Amino acid sequence: MKKILIGLLILLFIAGGAGAVYYFFFYQNPSESDEADEPMVEVSESAAFEEDLQPIPFTEYFVISPGVEVFAKPTFESQVVGKTELREVVKVYEERNRWSRVQSWVNETTGKSQWIYNEHLSLENPGDTVQERYRDIKQLIVRTDDFEQNEARFIELTDQVLQSQQCSQSDLEQLQGWIRSFNYPDEPIYYSYCGGLDVEDKLYINLDNGDIFR
Repeated sequence: MKKILIGLLILLFIAGGAGAVYYFFFYQNPSESDEADEPMVEVSESAAFEEDLQPIPFTEYFVISPGVEVFAKPTFESQVVGKTELREVVKVYEERNRWSRVQSWVNETTGKSQWIYNEHLSLENPGDTVQERYRDIKQLIVRTDDFEQNEARFIELTDQVLQSQQCSQSDLEQLQGWIRSFNYPDEPIYYSYCGGLDVEDKLYINLDNGDIFR
């Protein structure tokens, strides 16, 4: 009987030792495969890129002349790529030889961007006095038919058209003024295109009674 008890104790001792070995060598030290199952935190490439972006410095200027042309390069010989309106606010990113670049990027292949001659820009908002308004509108419609004989009246009605937003500066710049209408041969009626170049886009003004109609 004693031998049987001693044998059982030996078996229990061996089993306990095996458990201890497992605890210290396996349970306390998980395998590499277990570590691989842990989730990894990924860093977004776009987020990292956004952190590197820096705002491009610029200075805001007012356009002080109507219908200022925008050039592809800082020279009058380059391509005209657009126009600005009087009192429009533009962002200047670079100044070079009395020219200002008003586009934040430059085409690396052609070297083209958007440039305005400095004479037409100012840090100060141009005043809207009666004299300035008269001068600006006159320059806008300088090629109007019969302009010299009716200058003041044309400027008065053009001002009304602009104030009522029936026509914009860019609209009037297409023809640089008003054209005498042959549909009304006995009346001093003139037209320009406002909002497009179709027949229905014609806007008429009557110098005698001041009517504005389509």
